[in-house]
Amino acid sequence: MFFWKIGELMDVLASEGLNQKSSFGYMLISVVLMQVIFETLIIWPSEPGSDSIVISIFNILIVASGTYYCYFCNGKEVGKQFIERYLSLSLVVTIRQLVFMALPVLLISTVAYGYLFYENGEDADVSSIDSAIDYLLCVWVAYIYFLVGRCINQVALRGKSQSESTLV
Repeated sequence: MFFWKIGELMDVLASEGLNQKSSFGYMLISVVLMQVIFETLIIWPSEPGSDSIVISIFNILIVASGTYYCYFCNGKEVGKQFIERYLSLSLVVTIRQLVFMALPVLLISTVAYGYLFYENGEDADVSSIDSAIDYLLCVWVAYIYFLVGRCINQVALRGKSQSESTLV
């Protein structure tokens, strides 16, 4: 992998391209780095006693481990078309999850906030509900990675069985 010498990387890309292991390495580092930057922007500055830093650490770990899980489900370095499978299946699975889960999450959080304000008025402390929703969203994102990995594995197994049947 090249981290500084862009000319050499461009030469490799133009000639033989990257193998699956190198492609995965670049992708993993890219998504984790983007997540670290994103989380840093969200929590800076953090309120004392908030769960922001813990949630951000969870988010970074979920992105890193979820991406590795998907790579593992694809067959690691002997797998094929990881980035194509990862990006396309992630998009479709995420859209489907948003359609099916956004409304229930919105309803539950609206009811929780409404109840809290009904009971406590304008002095309601919403930090506990905010933290609970943040943790539930972490679980939801991890679940999305699980679903993507499962789909990638099914595609990898289909591709493997098709290639074996053409050899016969």
